[in-house]
Amino acid sequence: MTGKENRTRGNMCFPYLDYIDHGLAVSGLASTLGKRLGCSRQMCRDLAVSGLVHDIGKIRLSRYVERGTLINSVEELKYVRLHSMFSCAILEKRGYSQAVLSMVLHHHENFDGSGYPKNLRGEEIPFGARILRVCDVYAAMTSDRPYRRAFDHGAALALMIEEIRNYDLQVFLAFQRYSHEPDFRKESIWTGMASCRDKQELLGELFPDLVKLCPAEGQPIDFI
Repeated sequence: MTGKENRTRGNMCFPYLDYIDHGLAVSGLASTLGKRLGCSRQMCRDLAVSGLVHDIGKIRLSRYVERGTLINSVEELKYVRLHSMFSCAILEKRGYSQAVLSMVLHHHENFDGSGYPKNLRGEEIPFGARILRVCDVYAAMTSDRPYRRAFDHGAALALMIEEIRNYDLQVFLAFQRYSHEPDFRKESIWTGMASCRDKQELLGELFPDLVKLCPAEGQPIDFI
């Protein structure tokens, strides 16, 4: 099954599987980086949730921009830059917390004020959004795209350093240190969570109207 196909079970539909794969990578990186930056357990949880769903608004853009291609016009770029607001609106309707909404809305803000949607600068940008910014860029650069192959780890970091003005330096340096450790990987929040109950609680936050009963501790959980 490709990323353009839908996978459905009951009322739960997972379209655009490539967005989910990217979200899982960002989720794991952001929650782990949050821990290393001394964030609270709740904030790390919010980072995990935000990382997974931050690009959900791109689904609404499919009528305007062909997915998996380079942006070839100012008009297409204008629509693509709406996706963080679309994501925030979708998640707000589903009852996500204000912390998650803020991270998602501002995950494309740049530290120098050149980002979007609000052109926030420096500490005006929520700290969680600054963490997502770094993790989102790295996860995207080290993943294959239809128009290019993935950059390797060293090349991705080098390109990010060239654009260092986009990032909170404290966050980037913490990410860089983490990325040089032996256990570094684009890990999934699912594999990083110790208990099945934690996984079920997180799934309940992501899909509050579709949550299932949690199986017995230690048994596998069916996410789809």
